[in-house]
Amino acid sequence: MDGQSDAPVPHMETVLPSQNIADGEFTTAEVAAASVPFKNGKVAGLDGIQAELIKLSGIAEELTPVLNTIYVSGNAPEAFRRAAVVPIPKKGDLSQLGNWRGISLMSLLTNKIIQSCAVKLAATRVRPLLRKNQNGFRPGRG
Repeated sequence: MDGQSDAPVPHMETVLPSQNIADGEFTTAEVAAASVPFKNGKVAGLDGIQAELIKLSGIAEELTPVLNTIYVSGNAPEAFRRAAVVPIPKKGDLSQLGNWRGISLMSLLTNKIIQSCAVKLAATRVRPLLRKNQNGFRPGRG
């Protein structure tokens, strides 16, 4: 073992006052919107789920409670936490290691949809707390 565990971090006192940022669960609309950018015809992730399936009508309604359980608890099934690195050839002599690159196949559900929903959720909840002159890493602000 490397000495690290999945145990929660013990409570630590902060130096900043609480901002009372409301957190919550994803809506069905957020889950549906997060699946739109996926390209059809691509390889399925390790979970075997393809983009075409996630985009089907009614799937967001079925996925939302599952994704919320994973998001709120912080515990995704083992199969959703794995990735497989697959070598992809570049141009040139394929006997040279530098002419290969690796891609990671991961679960679309946990690694793409939850990530997208969480980023949007955080942005909408934090944006009102930012100063007007806070422009770094904000869309449309430089």
